[in-house]
Amino acid sequence: MPSCDQGTCLCEKEGRRGVPYSPYRSQKTWWVLIVILSYNIVETIGTLGEAPEATTVVESVDDVDRLDYPPNTKLFYTTQTTLSLDDCKQIKDRLIERFPWIETIPSGSICYATTNRQVAVQKACGFCDLVLIVGSTMSSNANRLVDTATVRKVRGKLIPDAEAVTPELLGDAQNIALSASASTPDELTSAVVEKLANPPFNFDIKIFNGGEERVPKWRLPRLVLYNVIHIWLQESRKFH
Repeated sequence: MPSCDQGTCLCEKEGRRGVPYSPYRSQKTWWVLIVILSYNIVETIGTLGEAPEATTVVESVDDVDRLDYPPNTKLFYTTQTTLSLDDCKQIKDRLIERFPWIETIPSGSICYATTNRQVAVQKACGFCDLVLIVGSTMSSNANRLVDTATVRKVRGKLIPDAEAVTPELLGDAQNIALSASASTPDELTSAVVEKLANPPFNFDIKIFNGGEERVPKWRLPRLVLYNVIHIWLQESRKFH
């Protein structure tokens, strides 16, 4: 029977289980793991569960300033996969400033879908006066996209679907950037585009190239790979 772990986001699994850069591995080799996370999300619980005795959670630059490790301490940091790039950079910079020998995952541990969308919104803020993000209020990914616009002094609004698009919401906006969280169904985003393009709004719709989509090359989890090979062997025997 497949385990529930097979449904875990690969970005999250890489951040908290990828050998050798993981809380578990760090604990076994006597590393101290510093995790940049929000306390109120499930990912924090899962990450802390890997190596609670060796893990410290920081949410802000002030948290970093309260850390006290001697120079011979093996330090490693990773991040929540859906953090704001802006907030995370401040914390990472402070960690490196205080502990120059600290190590991390070479490719970074923020989800590539989160990174790509935030970078695109950053660029769009240069020409728009309203950013609409299609997603759930429970989505950290979606909320961080709104934050990305807000920190750049551009009005950002999180909407669940096309029904939320009203004249009151748009106000006097002339140039609107539309994006969505990584988990938002395409149908919801397409419905918002269609509503904006038709009366009474009649916006001209243009596709904005926010940058090249960077997708990492993932390795299949061992259990999934084992199941694939097992099924392939069973099927191949039918023809012999």
